[in-house]
Amino acid sequence: MRRLEEGKKDFRLIGKHFLLVFLIIAPATQSQIYFNGLCRYAVHDIEPGLTSLISLNFNNDYYTDLAAFSGSGNKIITLHGAEKGNKIRKTVVNNSASPDKILPVTDAANNVKEYLYVSRKKRTAGLMNFNQGGYPIFGTPVRFNTYPSNISVGNTDNDPEKEFLISGDSFAGMELLKHKKGRLVRSQIVKDHIYPLAILVDLNSDGFADILAYNLIENKLEFFYNNSNGKFALVKQTPVSGKVNHLYAYNINSDFFTDILFSIGNNIHFLLGDSSSSYKRQFTLRTNYEVHKFIPGDFNRDGLTDLCYLNTRNSVVSAVFQKDDLTFSKELLYLEKEGLEDLIPYYSRFIEGFAALSNKGQIFTLARESFLGSNNTIKLAGNADIIVPVSRPGTSAADIGYLDTTRKVFNLVLRNEDQMPGILFSTPVNANYKNIKAESISNSEKIFYFYSQKDRMIEVVLLDLNNFRLKREFVNCEGEIKEVFLRKRESEIYPELYVFQNISGKKVVAHYNYPQKRYRKTGETILFPEAIDINVQGGELFSWTSDSSHTTLQRYMENFSQPLEVVSLPVKYSYRKSISFDFLNNGQNRLLTFFAEKGTSFLQILPLNKEITRKLAGKKYLLKQIELREKENLTSEDFFNNLYIGKINHPLSPKIYFHSAYSDLLYRLDITGRGRYVALTPLAEVQNTGSYFVENRLRNRRFVVYSDKELNCIRSVKI
Repeated sequence: MRRLEEGKKDFRLIGKHFLLVFLIIAPATQSQIYFNGLCRYAVHDIEPGLTSLISLNFNNDYYTDLAAFSGSGNKIITLHGAEKGNKIRKTVVNNSASPDKILPVTDAANNVKEYLYVSRKKRTAGLMNFNQGGYPIFGTPVRFNTYPSNISVGNTDNDPEKEFLISGDSFAGMELLKHKKGRLVRSQIVKDHIYPLAILVDLNSDGFADILAYNLIENKLEFFYNNSNGKFALVKQTPVSGKVNHLYAYNINSDFFTDILFSIGNNIHFLLGDSSSSYKRQFTLRTNYEVHKFIPGDFNRDGLTDLCYLNTRNSVVSAVFQKDDLTFSKELLYLEKEGLEDLIPYYSRFIEGFAALSNKGQIFTLARESFLGSNNTIKLAGNADIIVPVSRPGTSAADIGYLDTTRKVFNLVLRNEDQMPGILFSTPVNANYKNIKAESISNSEKIFYFYSQKDRMIEVVLLDLNNFRLKREFVNCEGEIKEVFLRKRESEIYPELYVFQNISGKKVVAHYNYPQKRYRKTGETILFPEAIDINVQGGELFSWTSDSSHTTLQRYMENFSQPLEVVSLPVKYSYRKSISFDFLNNGQNRLLTFFAEKGTSFLQILPLNKEITRKLAGKKYLLKQIELREKENLTSEDFFNNLYIGKINHPLSPKIYFHSAYSDLLYRLDITGRGRYVALTPLAEVQNTGSYFVENRLRNRRFVVYSDKELNCIRSVKI
């Protein structure tokens, strides 16, 4: 090892005055969203080709059931609800009714007694029900000469029976279906216009349902008031700026007056109700995608109405959470799945959330997570490509950070006071990084390092969680990054950086500290010309070199000026990896070095004290073979690429874990007998694993937390 001298021709680019560090204060680029647990994710496989979805409870238990169907097909599929939103079985029924939409019909006590359906293909509408096994039962339909596609349910007169509004984009005008002597009879309301969207809603607070309709030809919203006997008169028309995709009535601001919500393009418009039913006060919410359908609801259970919406063209579902009176959070993209067709509220005694249907044969549900104590699957913004634990002082359970490499966004999932996922903090990053390291400065201050091997830049983000402000800087390195190491001194607040780099084929280590609230390079870059690997642990640096017969370890302290000791091991196997930590939890670090040859892996364990050179001849320091079982398709390459050291707090000692991409199993590397015995213990099956970590929660129970590459979510499994 030697220091590089500035001014020498070969090393001119390495001089310390060529370092570039850019500092950016960025309060406006990040966002924080209080989703309050709306992240429990489930996927249910069904037959493809279905386009509509409804939630129901056909067996009157505590759990929500689902039914999927399509107006162009002849199947209705019902999924039977179970605990935690699971579906225990499904019923597939062939039917000839071909419903496009199904709506519940309730009695005076708001209990569902039957359902209304409409079929564009059959040009029919009628009543139906489900038996306790989930089988649909259709009544005698009403037939039309044109093609109905839209329905609404309401009470337009004094009798206890509900009435049904029929319209559609290829239907002549609007009609009302009424009960009369045990059958449904038709009543024409308008016959000369096209109304793709029309709803029964009490617009003037007189207790009787009026009609709000979108006139496609004139591009207007039309208000039809009810005279309390089921007779309607057009009293007002409101021009709109484009084609209305969805129309809804809901008290969005909890002021006791019904509001009107409708979507045009990338906007959701609000006409706010008042005591005079003037609907003069207006508000518009801008969205990232065109809104084809939206649903309101208090999805994060904070007492305010939120909105989820569906865009079928881009096949996404997003949510916005209301923060106060008609002020909404930044949009949270929950789903981006091929073939999304429908979006519905998803509620029951135990479930609060929404469900989306894909015509590829899947139903996706997002509900509030109430307990992170067992196996969990959570989904939030974008894709969790790379995940990292973010520790909290005084607790072993970690918050979760993850990088969405497609969108170049870093997301931090923070637990609330009940230790449930509650807040999502998001900020853009500069590149599609491959590595993240995180350090907890305090309960409120976290620092993150983003980098990729062979790049020349480290992006550093310092986050203050008290006011959700961040400071961002970029540390430009002289060479290609091979690895970044952190060192946290007890006397310092922020970690130091040691960057192992390759500069024109020369292996070097540069050191950076954090004076004046930004990273600065200290001293000169140190050259390790023959190093095949560098490992920095605490104040020590380990440098490995290798030839055909020996592998040599050099150990340096503090300023790395001279090696403390040199150990030459008569090892003919290929060096792969070394790690240093206190795996026995006795206050003494040990150096674990892994070797491999022809699919076989070996481990060398060395205590880090001044006498290791003299004791090397002892048998207890001979190589230990790690059995990689061929029957489980474990390979040496697989092993070294997927090692993870679980940094578990006392009283549990740290452990070494390994995930096999071939067997989809997570293993623990057990070192027993004070280092004399080594074995791999299978723990759990974890499929489609991207990155992962292991954490301790719930009275010292360990969980593996990993990114599921197929479902683009985060899973935790007890091990």
